[in-house]
Amino acid sequence: MAQHRAGGVRSAAGVLRVELLSDGGSLRVPSGIRRAAGRFILTSNCDVFFGRRIVERLEHRELEPRLLYRSPRHDINLPAGCTTVDWDILENPAILAGPAHRLKPPFMGSATGDFVLLDRRSFHDMGAFNEVYRVARIGIDRNLLVKALSIGFRIEDIGGPVYHVNHEGSYRLNPTAYAGREEEAPWGDRRWHSGGISYVNPSSWGLANAPVRQERGYGYLEFDWAAVPPLVDLRGVVLPVARRGHPTPGLYVRKR
Repeated sequence: MAQHRAGGVRSAAGVLRVELLSDGGSLRVPSGIRRAAGRFILTSNCDVFFGRRIVERLEHRELEPRLLYRSPRHDINLPAGCTTVDWDILENPAILAGPAHRLKPPFMGSATGDFVLLDRRSFHDMGAFNEVYRVARIGIDRNLLVKALSIGFRIEDIGGPVYHVNHEGSYRLNPTAYAGREEEAPWGDRRWHSGGISYVNPSSWGLANAPVRQERGYGYLEFDWAAVPPLVDLRGVVLPVARRGHPTPGLYVRKR
């Protein structure tokens, strides 16, 4: 079951519309994107704070259509007893838990799930995140960047970082916990070809056919098997053209 509610926060530039999207399933982001009404849509995670520059860009609406914005992630450990988080704390180098992530062209990947910002029309044109391969959750965000480039979108650093709070259960703290038994990992097998294939989602992406129940300003998606896509639909996978000196498309090559 998913829930959706719109609200707003007031800034010097007026009212900035914020839509809160929440549910517990692997299709939560596509279903939220499908129903979001704002001109621009930002996907992120609940353990992330936005940096000063990001808020400034949003406040002044310095955004362009058909341009996917990314942000480098800073992993942090909040001070013991910290109850209020502000930019003075976030920008303190002493709380960094390691080197900052770097965004490398052309994909501008690295911790992609923490910040993807794109206009609503472009999200709909590309069909949002991959729904033709749902065996793994990890890598889906990176795969979106492949899709964006493949249809001619530009990808750009928005100009400031997001701050990810380390916490128990965080993938970052123990990424090799399921080495040798990847099929048991709650996020799925991370070795799938997320950086080497694109996809074409069905027109029903984002649980378009799921019934919606309205209650007290919230919209609840009701479960319906008819609205759920298959775990793997190979008809929607798009392989790239082979290039001389590069691995065969779709072939997983373990890095040494």
